[in-house]
Amino acid sequence: VDALDYSPSSINKLNRRLGHLPHLSLHVGSADNLPFANEQFDLALHCEVLEHIENDRQVLSELFRVLQPGGYLIISVPVPPAPYIDSEHLREGYTLEQISQLLQEAGFTILYHQYCMFKFSKSLMRFLVWWGEKTKLRLPSFFLIPVYWERFSKQSINSNNLPYDVVIKAQKLEKGEAKN
Repeated sequence: VDALDYSPSSINKLNRRLGHLPHLSLHVGSADNLPFANEQFDLALHCEVLEHIENDRQVLSELFRVLQPGGYLIISVPVPPAPYIDSEHLREGYTLEQISQLLQEAGFTILYHQYCMFKFSKSLMRFLVWWGEKTKLRLPSFFLIPVYWERFSKQSINSNNLPYDVVIKAQKLEKGEAKN
């Protein structure tokens, strides 16, 4: 497993927690200029990053480059409207149509998508932002249990129950394989 983060302090924290694992390599770098060889990986996991990077097309091009033919990309992005303003986001998120088009332009085939994190999760995120602004105390992790239930439950989407995220499974087709 190779893990990459833009922040040296995040990589240092990961190294302290997981650096003892023999098959884990930690890297500081940028998603729009990956420090990996062409066709090096059979799976790339890219969660909650694309909305932070100015050149999103370059990021997807890099992910395509480092995946082997037949390799998979699991990507998650927020879906507008955001439940709160995140000053670190360069964009509010992507509709399914927008992210699908970007992935297809990069050469990926969309295999599956699922929306997640609905009404309760969005309310909890707003509360966590408020809590963080008002106090320095951490909330107990059991507050997140309903979020995990909601994340994996199939919920209907309507104007009162919009998702916060979409997760997509995409594939870089084998050379010579036709797109559907």
